[in-house]
Amino acid sequence: MRSFLALFVAAMLASCGGEPADITESPTAFLGVVAPSVSLASPPRVAASPDGNTTWLAWTESDNAQQALVAARVNSVGVVDRMTVAPLAAGVLRDLQISMIGTTPVLTWRHFRDPNDVTVNAASFRGLDWQMEIAAVASAQGADVRAVTLPSGRMSLAWTRLDGAGRFELVAARRGLDGSWSTPALIRTGAAGTVLLRSAQSSDGAGGLMAIWSEAPGVGAAPPETLLSSQFDETLDAWGAALTVDAGQHYGEAAISSPADAQWVAAWLSGGAPGNNALLSKRFTTGAWSPATTRVDLGQDAVLNEMVLTSRNHHVHLGWIGVPVGAATGSVRSAAFDATAGAWSAPSLIGATPRGFPVGLRLRVEHGGTAAAVWSVAQGDGGPFLNKTDAAGAWQAALQLDPQTAGVGPDVELFSSSDIATTWYRSVAGGLADVVVRRLR
Repeated sequence: MRSFLALFVAAMLASCGGEPADITESPTAFLGVVAPSVSLASPPRVAASPDGNTTWLAWTESDNAQQALVAARVNSVGVVDRMTVAPLAAGVLRDLQISMIGTTPVLTWRHFRDPNDVTVNAASFRGLDWQMEIAAVASAQGADVRAVTLPSGRMSLAWTRLDGAGRFELVAARRGLDGSWSTPALIRTGAAGTVLLRSAQSSDGAGGLMAIWSEAPGVGAAPPETLLSSQFDETLDAWGAALTVDAGQHYGEAAISSPADAQWVAAWLSGGAPGNNALLSKRFTTGAWSPATTRVDLGQDAVLNEMVLTSRNHHVHLGWIGVPVGAATGSVRSAAFDATAGAWSAPSLIGATPRGFPVGLRLRVEHGGTAAAVWSVAQGDGGPFLNKTDAAGAWQAALQLDPQTAGVGPDVELFSSSDIATTWYRSVAGGLADVVVRRLR
């Protein structure tokens, strides 16, 4: 196997015609190509193993009407071990996510063979190879199906399927430490004609689990939606009755996180023409959602294009992208939730693009509270960019991850507050792409 450094040098010399940048900054920092000239079907995703050494990546590749799921293990000095998780199969793979359960990487995704043949899937790397764990019947409803990891090391994965009458069912299954999955438990059955638009889950520090979703009475010209939640009852081993979080709006990219045990915050984008123009939030305490809605973004941007809500160990961070009307510029902002005060911080500007739109925002937080964000730039210069908070929780100046060659579709994960893994892809000749990884310390 060629070394990581050799692969990177060859790829950079071929694509840039010059010397590679930032090969080695320290014994565990590197920048290089994991997979050169692949027919990429989805942006790469990254996870940091708690062993402090191993970076895991996953992405999908296409060949005509077929797609394959690929993973790569990168050690602390940049040596790559590429693996096929799922071979080429007809259809499209979506919602790819990689999570770490201890030192075991777990992949989850949906496989769309056709609109009426959808499965939700999971696989883990155990022993010497990837092992399929589930392939459960699903539906095409809902966006960005994602698993959440509980403090115990178990996982919960929620998705939609259709019942015999064609109504949506929102269900969730839990993964045990041995890799087995429970029978899917019912969270919600929609009324006839109702569609589920998006859903998310979050766990608190005590193992509590909350799901949130939005539903609407049919498809068409953005009918009014209802935002609902349900809490898992560990004693009854069942999901509780649905509670209304809010109603009568459009809930773009709604998400949920936990700032304290038995407490939750929900956030969503809302608005109308020309697009989402407000970032709103509510808090769940003492068994109920607050009647008041809080505006987080404070109106600095005319249109809000993306939102990411994330948390770990009760550290909750919210990031979003804002753009003006009629100008190819944009801003990336963030706020943190203070559980003691029960309030969001004032928004921080963490990145700006004088030319081009910020896109593909990803946000992560590590156990001690350090947050890191990455994004790329459309119709403009440079990217992807990385920013992180310092020891005092303040965002720093954004760093361009690859100064020589622009890239898109970034992702980020933290080994620790001072050790970050990032990935993205960049276009090369023939409609192909290089999958790139950079570790920074």
